[in-house]
Amino acid sequence: TLWGVPQGVNNIVFNNENLFFNTVNQQRYLTNIYADLKLGKYLNFRSEWGNDHINQITRFYMSPEMTTGGQQGVIRGVNDFRNRIGNTINANNFFTYKRTVKDVHQFDWVLGTQYTYNNSRSSQIRTSNIPAAPSLNTTQVAGVIDGASDRLDQFLYLSAFTRINYNYDRKYLLGASFRRDGSSRFGTNYRWANFPSLSAGWVLSEEKFMKNKEWISFLKLRSSWGLTGNSNPGGVEAINFGGFGVGQAFYAGNIGYPFRRIQALAENVRWEKTQMLDLGIDFGFFDNRLSGSVNYYERNTDDLILGANPMPSTGIIGGRNFLNIGAMRNWGWEFTVSAKVVNGRDFKWQVDANAAYNQNKVTDLGGLSPVAVAFGVNRVFVGMPISTYWLPMYKGADAATGYPVFADVRRKSDGTPELDGNGYPQHDPNSSIVVDPFGRIAGTNTNVNWENISAPMHDKPGQPLWTGGVTNTFSYKGVTLSALITFSAGNWIYDQGAQNQAYMLQTFRNVQEEFIKDRWRAPGDITQNHALFFNPVFAGQATSRFLYNGDFARLRNLRISYDLPKDWLKSIKLDKCQIYFNATNLITWTKFPGWDPEVSGTLSFQDFNGQPQNIAASQTNGDPPQARNINFGALINF
Repeated sequence: TLWGVPQGVNNIVFNNENLFFNTVNQQRYLTNIYADLKLGKYLNFRSEWGNDHINQITRFYMSPEMTTGGQQGVIRGVNDFRNRIGNTINANNFFTYKRTVKDVHQFDWVLGTQYTYNNSRSSQIRTSNIPAAPSLNTTQVAGVIDGASDRLDQFLYLSAFTRINYNYDRKYLLGASFRRDGSSRFGTNYRWANFPSLSAGWVLSEEKFMKNKEWISFLKLRSSWGLTGNSNPGGVEAINFGGFGVGQAFYAGNIGYPFRRIQALAENVRWEKTQMLDLGIDFGFFDNRLSGSVNYYERNTDDLILGANPMPSTGIIGGRNFLNIGAMRNWGWEFTVSAKVVNGRDFKWQVDANAAYNQNKVTDLGGLSPVAVAFGVNRVFVGMPISTYWLPMYKGADAATGYPVFADVRRKSDGTPELDGNGYPQHDPNSSIVVDPFGRIAGTNTNVNWENISAPMHDKPGQPLWTGGVTNTFSYKGVTLSALITFSAGNWIYDQGAQNQAYMLQTFRNVQEEFIKDRWRAPGDITQNHALFFNPVFAGQATSRFLYNGDFARLRNLRISYDLPKDWLKSIKLDKCQIYFNATNLITWTKFPGWDPEVSGTLSFQDFNGQPQNIAASQTNGDPPQARNINFGALINF
């Protein structure tokens, strides 16, 4: 008997398609055509048209023998069918004018339009109580329809743009551009927006006073400023289209399903705009054996499009609407360097490296509270990075009882929280609240209010401060060895998977070794892990106990290749023959105890707004690690 097989285990029965399958069948057709017309000595016209058509069918089937209780159970099998048909048309038409006057004045001018139309329709039906016969695994024979939906999404973009570049004597560079973009995602009053940009450059190495600096091969100063826009909050949702939302809402005390976007609100949503500033220097020394760049940037985004609770004036509590409710600032430095360390006739060694340092701060939420935008482990606070954690601070085990100990927030003499300069509570590491297995303050009948002892984790951000990579390439007489190491530093990861396996629960779950080997066992023990209790009330509470340093370095790619000598290939009429070994994700150096420190957000423990990728960038819940791939092969050119 197979019924009740847990889906979270690697069981051989999942390879039996008569009992279980999860398939995706996708057909995609890409079409592109273009035409170039020369209208004069300096003037050209180009027209580009493209079409992207996709038809995707996703099917999930689980026989009644696989679900809990088998054919006598409540669910008795699952059959899920999903279909999506999408079509996107892109068109670009533009003129280009290029001219050089007296060999010192170079002009480059572009004028054109851009058109994008998308039409996508998706439908889904999920059923249960199905026959056990594999030949009858269609949704029409199911006894229960658990859910069904049909959705149409259409949007149109129209743009007009122009760009002009001027170069004087290959030393002084000026550029300017202007775009006017329109999106059907917005209401008629805010559909169009203007996006200008300016740039300037100075190639110092072309100046006469630099000619006697033979060690300087290239030196350039550059700067740019511009505005860019975003009209898509993530996904394919049309902001000003109606449609019923996910989850329940309350209408005068009655449960119902909320509109995702109230039309009156949607008409007032406008373009999200980012003002960008870049200042940089590009250099090349010693005949460009050492080259690179240093860049400082700022990104100030206004009118952030985020999902948030509807305003109280709508009469709806729950659901979400897209609103322009915030502003954010990103700033930092970017570095690149390339060095030909050894450049001999037979042996060569080249190093290519890049690094980026980024800081982030939310500067405005439009008067909304943090929980209106996100309610979970990560929240959005004015004056703090966007991925700030909101958690109770875990301090370890109580030496006398083995109960977990948490810090309270700083409080005034009257017991109210002492707020920081941004108006938020702050942890008091010198205070202690001991919590018993029933979720009460030890020695009392008072339940712990976890929200009241939570505060932003200022010293443990969710976004990395440093990212980058280093590539070393060695070559000797046809043999090439290349190794790429990437790194990330400065972020902390919330591991929900560790939380799920930290306690002895009634459900069938393992307890990770790290929570067992150094735990409290007897009065007087000073340990980080509290005693093990069966099914403690606080097992489902997120705390800083499960925050881990997310720094890592990874051998991202290792490639060894050998090119056979040309003389060997002539006799067999081959132009090239290369034998290679290639491996990805071979080694990871990290203190993170979970599966993979390279995470990109998870839906678990996140808010109803479904915004985990930017708000909860460093959460993981047993997510599978990146695959390690090892390949051998040969490249042959005839």
